[in-house]
Amino acid sequence: MAQVNVSPAERASVNHAISGGIIGVFIGIFFGWLLFAAIFHVFVWFASGDRGFGTTLAVVGEADLVSIVLFPIAAAGLFMMVSEIPSNPAAAAEFLEQTGPYTSPLSLLASFVGFIWKAAVQGIGLAEAHGISVSKMLTVALVLGFLGFFSNLV
Repeated sequence: MAQVNVSPAERASVNHAISGGIIGVFIGIFFGWLLFAAIFHVFVWFASGDRGFGTTLAVVGEADLVSIVLFPIAAAGLFMMVSEIPSNPAAAAEFLEQTGPYTSPLSLLASFVGFIWKAAVQGIGLAEAHGISVSKMLTVALVLGFLGFFSNLV
């Protein structure tokens, strides 16, 4: 891989942007977790669940561990896509504009398996934790999971 010579100011600017992006990802994950748990808890509340928001937050957080397990598969799909990027900068820009995060079948499969697995963990977990019908909570989890899966594809 060739090395690019850049000024220290440009290097610092890029390092700052990367650091800010990493921090932004963690903040986004945290608030996404809270928002998703709040949405689930509204359905738990309508179904007269036994416990509070903390229980819902815990179940949704535990279901997110599925993403960590499936990360290597999604990363392999990403690396397969990255290996196809042309070395010509103009061609590379065009290639990246035409491809999306789920262009790789492996990444798409990992996302779909994750959606089904998370929905099962969330539905069964929330039903058991709150004393609600498993079929009701699985239905809610599958619908919300499908909406999330589909919105990532668009």
